[in-house]
Amino acid sequence: MITVWHQSINILFLCTYIETAEFDCLHDDGINYAKRLNDSAVDVELYETKGTMHGFDIAGKSSITAESMEKRIRFLKRIFSM
Repeated sequence: MITVWHQSINILFLCTYIETAEFDCLHDDGINYAKRLNDSAVDVELYETKGTMHGFDIAGKSSITAESMEKRIRFLKRIFSM
């Protein structure tokens, strides 16, 4: 059975990048959202940062922040070059 969610989700989201912080109150919501999109045949790139909390990327010189920024930029370049 195809629900309204499944019918509309593919139109809205061709591909999605989701990044979660390990010690973030929204961590599980991000994981569940990625799973739900993936189950709806949306191309999902999920990056779970380890040892981080909400807002971790304010630490601009952190290696974790640098890696996250690289992943974000790579994703954006990929989707805008489609």
